[in-house]
Amino acid sequence: MIQFGPQLPISEIYMNAVIKQLQQNKGLDESQATQLFEKYYLPIYKQWGMQPNVEEFAEKFQNIDDLVSREEQA
Repeated sequence: MIQFGPQLPISEIYMNAVIKQLQQNKGLDESQATQLFEKYYLPIYKQWGMQPNVEEFAEKFQNIDDLVSREEQA
């Protein structure tokens, strides 16, 4: 009989994939990417849910972070 390890809910798999994408796109380490994800997750999720693919979802995080950074510098 084949035994499988504990399975992660699809939302956790999706979130981990978005964090990995943020690491690749912005050159962040895992801790920084996780912090960025946690900072903007609720507003983005409320607007779009998990409809966008991982790359598009990570891009939304990047765009919002860039806008906030520009606003803070102004």
